[in-house]
Amino acid sequence: MAGARREREAATAHPGAGSPHGEFRAGMIACLVTGVLGTAFIYGFVSSTNLIHAALNAGARPSMAGYLAWSVVFSAGSIPNLGYSLYRMKRNRTSSALFQSGHFLTNTALCLLAASLWYGGVLMYGMATADLGRLGPSLGYGLYVGGTVLFSNLVGWIAGEWRGASPGVIRGYMKGLGLIVAGIVVIAAGVALTG
Repeated sequence: MAGARREREAATAHPGAGSPHGEFRAGMIACLVTGVLGTAFIYGFVSSTNLIHAALNAGARPSMAGYLAWSVVFSAGSIPNLGYSLYRMKRNRTSSALFQSGHFLTNTALCLLAASLWYGGVLMYGMATADLGRLGPSLGYGLYVGGTVLFSNLVGWIAGEWRGASPGVIRGYMKGLGLIVAGIVVIAAGVALTG
């Protein structure tokens, strides 16, 4: 909501600059659907216990056995992602712009860096679930996602995304971040209480 208010303020202050179009409801539906579907890889990981046991029986360390499951889950998940990306490029006729922009190598390097950071975080999450026991996949995932959102917002703040926003919008932004921190604290307290 704070982001939507910031966009409205920016559009009012700079009417000719062009602002993202769309409506809040459609954006919220997209966020909720992708949020739910984004947890599918956790279910894939949890349902890969036979693979993980096979890796353990073959001598893999418990913190590393999950990598076998991740390789299967992410390989399968890449198929619809790649297919949809190619479909959109064909439909929007943007394939040529990808290579003719003059920034192909820079953009590719930035994409690879972002993918490496994201995948590295997921792998560390997988290693940590071994130490969290039976609650690892559910509670660990909440901590992982909360930490990801906080870190990405910190990077956005440093990059100046919120520069020029009104104090009321900044307060809304801080309240949202506070809710995420509160969620992480509640999850951590739940883990501590369950032992």
